[in-house]
Amino acid sequence: MSVIAMGQLAVKRQGLAAPGAAPTAGSAQDISDTAGKIVAFIPADVVSVYVAGLGIFQPQSQLSRWLVFFVCLALVPFFALLGGSNPPGPAGPVTAKARAFVTLAGAVAFVAWCAALPESPFLAVLPEANRIGAFAAVVLTGVLPVIGARLGVT
Repeated sequence: MSVIAMGQLAVKRQGLAAPGAAPTAGSAQDISDTAGKIVAFIPADVVSVYVAGLGIFQPQSQLSRWLVFFVCLALVPFFALLGGSNPPGPAGPVTAKARAFVTLAGAVAFVAWCAALPESPFLAVLPEANRIGAFAAVVLTGVLPVIGARLGVT
C-alpha cells in the first residue's frame, strides 16, 4: 500500500471526508492530490527507503530520525541522476539545467515532504515544522511543475 493510499485511508477512518462526497478544499482527495504532486518530484526509491528505514529502526531518538533523513536525502541525487523508479525526466535531450532541476527539485520536495510528516525529525528544531512543511509542499506543488515545464522536464 502506498503512502498516499495509507493517508487516504487514515483520513476516511477519522471521518474527515464523507464517503462518495465530491472533493472540497481540504478534503482527503485534495490532500492526496497535493501529496501525490509533491512526491512525484522525489524518486520513489528514496521515499521507499525512508519509509522502510523508519519502519525497520522505529527511531525513538532524534539522532536516529536525523540519520534516516540524511541518508535518504543523500540518495536523492543518486536516484534522480542515475534513474530510479520515477524521476521526472526531460522530454527531449538531457541538458545540464534539466539534470540540476531534477536533482534540486527532488531534494527540496523531499525536505518539505519529510517536514510535513507527523514524526518528522524537524519537530526537534521547530514545533511548527509539520505546518511549515505542509505549506511548503503546497507551494512547491504549484511552483515545481511550472519551472519543470519551462526547462522541458515532465
